[in-house]
Amino acid sequence: MQFTRSYALGIDLHKRKSWWTILDKEERILWKGELPTSKESISATLATLKLQGKDIEACIEPVEQWGWYAEALEDAGILVHLVNPLSAKDRVTARKKSDRVDSEKLSGLLIHDYLPTSYLAPRRTRDLRELVRTRSYFVQIRTRIKNRIHSILGKHGLIFPYSNVLGKRKAIRWYEACQIREVFRESLNHFLLIGWQLESHISKFDSLVKHEDAKDKDVPLLRTIPGIGEFRALAIKAEVGDFARFPSAPALASYAGLVSSSNSSGDRNRLGHITKAGSRYLRWVMVETVTKVDESWGELFDFFKRIREKKGF
Repeated sequence: MQFTRSYALGIDLHKRKSWWTILDKEERILWKGELPTSKESISATLATLKLQGKDIEACIEPVEQWGWYAEALEDAGILVHLVNPLSAKDRVTARKKSDRVDSEKLSGLLIHDYLPTSYLAPRRTRDLRELVRTRSYFVQIRTRIKNRIHSILGKHGLIFPYSNVLGKRKAIRWYEACQIREVFRESLNHFLLIGWQLESHISKFDSLVKHEDAKDKDVPLLRTIPGIGEFRALAIKAEVGDFARFPSAPALASYAGLVSSSNSSGDRNRLGHITKAGSRYLRWVMVETVTKVDESWGELFDFFKRIREKKGF
């Protein structure tokens, strides 16, 4: 990364208030101060300082509201960099810890091309992430609802005879015939209502996933991987973003946190559990993919059998 503009803007971003420090190329403080975390305050501050966004490079940390704030800065013409918080922590050191000091240190690192940055996903990628993560969240809630229904039935010595506890028709008639105490019946009815609503929401998100699948050129290629269907292909694409930013397959595996940790000392190199670093969503998708291995996977299935025999499973 190379600093190319006239001014460096370091931002310590918070939910309601943020601290800005603007430096010129000679590291002289042009302006510093606190302002509300809002789109209006960005435009108002730039207008007050008589600065144009095209002359400014900014850096922000990936806190909860960084997405819309980065978009607002970009809309103002500002070039935005996303800070790598783990690496920046080692470089932004000061005896006095404050928002003012943090923003000034960040802008200084930016000027000297010493700012550790993370991948700033474009808007479409961020939108895809929101889509697949929301759908996954609904599915997780649905699973918890199903487990609670099974728990209620189990407390009455009942085992659901069909495949889906949130089914209708046969399932409803079966529930009505069950002898369940009143308070448990009330809980069961509410869990069923919530579960049916979730099924409807998930169905709508599935339609959105299909629509996005049809627009993305990488999804058909991803679906050629054994075990990867419509949703998982889009989830991988959303979490990875631009595949070209990874120079090799091991680099991508490392981003997913699926590589072994190592503890080296002298001539010994001990491998441990996977690192679980990077995108937990991407790691979840990949782990879910291999929970159901199929013989149709061909050579990949043969590889799985060899590993299984080697590990004694």
